[in-house]
Amino acid sequence: MSSTAYSESENPLEMIIQPPAVHAYPQGLKIRRAFLDVIPGVGTVSSDTDDANPDLIVRHSFDGGLNWSAERHEPIGAAGKRLTRVRMKNFGKLGEDGFQFQFRVSANVIKGVTGFAVDAEPLRA
Repeated sequence: MSSTAYSESENPLEMIIQPPAVHAYPQGLKIRRAFLDVIPGVGTVSSDTDDANPDLIVRHSFDGGLNWSAERHEPIGAAGKRLTRVRMKNFGKLGEDGFQFQFRVSANVIKGVTGFAVDAEPLRA
């Protein structure tokens, strides 16, 4: 594998990150916001929109990954953009089973995550 290879046989190499579940057992949580720090300025000079300004594809699950939300697309930065922190909100309340995130990038660009944080409020028992 080459450090400059972003595809295989013209198919993008996909990065999928699924961190451990967020929970506050036995209480539930309200997820206010989530933050994901990504390698900035990864877009390439390309006529392909996905490569020029790539998206992070985000899904979430309230049941341990059995069922997933609809995908939401968050931009991760055109070439030269710096300090990319993807800010996401409106996840709602979850029960004691927790909350599972999944992040995916499939553009033909450098991919990487440097940090992840959740702003959550415990629900009263």
